[in-house]
Amino acid sequence: MGSIDAVGNFLERLVETPELVTKNKVKVKDFLKKIRDCAKAYYVDAHDTLQKKLSKLGSLSGSEVKSLHDNLDELETARLTLIADVVLPMKKKYPIIETLLSGEVADSYSVESTADEISDHWNTLSSAFNDDCNEIIRLGGEIKGILDNIKVKS
Repeated sequence: MGSIDAVGNFLERLVETPELVTKNKVKVKDFLKKIRDCAKAYYVDAHDTLQKKLSKLGSLSGSEVKSLHDNLDELETARLTLIADVVLPMKKKYPIIETLLSGEVADSYSVESTADEISDHWNTLSSAFNDDCNEIIRLGGEIKGILDNIKVKS
């Protein structure tokens, strides 16, 4: 739950008053949609599909196996890039994230920054976040496409 707590604490700060909801709702909605799509591409489209079809990989052609291998390598690189571009700068700016991600239990957590400070910092990272997530989504789709070519023998 650590990562959910970390994200939730920051998003809560952005929408804690009706005025902030009005001001930040599009930004929060776009973030949640992008992170959901990114997680689906990584965990469901790529890794879950691969796990389900692992025993049938022998039916892929040599070029499909090579493409699958290359795309999985690129997917891992894209994941690490997202961490380097977005997660690490957020952890550096907001040390509370490390506590939340560690799963440590504490009486209370609070993000001390204002909504405007969080929003301003996010604006410096959002372009990289979108680009990195789009790459993960693209690669997840390519991996799923290759794996969907596996013929199920009846």
